[in-house]
Amino acid sequence: MTFQVGHPQCNTGRTHFKKGHVSWLKGTEGIVIPNKGSFRKGHNAGIKHENYNGGLCFDKNKNRWLIWCRDNTYQAYARALMEAYLRRMIRSGEIVHHINHDSTDDRIDNLKIITRAEHVRIHKPRGEK
Repeated sequence: MTFQVGHPQCNTGRTHFKKGHVSWLKGTEGIVIPNKGSFRKGHNAGIKHENYNGGLCFDKNKNRWLIWCRDNTYQAYARALMEAYLRRMIRSGEIVHHINHDSTDDRIDNLKIITRAEHVRIHKPRGEK
C-alpha cells in the first residue's frame, strides 16, 4: 500500500506490514551490507567528475541559477554574487533586481540592490491591484 503526499494516513506512524511480519533486516544488526557498486574505487566524484559545474544548477521553474551551499541548501546565484561584490550579507528587506528583467543574466552591472517596496513598484504596473 502506498500513500500519496498529503494523504491523511501519511506520517501517522502506522505501517502497512501485517501482524507477525519478519523484517528482512532481522538479525543483521552490526553487519555492514556493502553498497552494490554505485561508487567504485577510481571513479571520479565531486570536483573531479566531468559533469561538475562548481555547484551551480538551473531552476527551470523560476528561470534562474542556484548555487549549492555548504549547509546543504540552495541560494540564488545573483544574491550570492552581490553579497561577494558588496562584501556584506544582503539584509532581509533588500532584493537583488535584474535591471534588464532577464533572471539568467547575472552580470554585476545588471544587478542592483533595491527594497521590496521598490521591487513591487517596478514589476507591478500602475493601476493594477
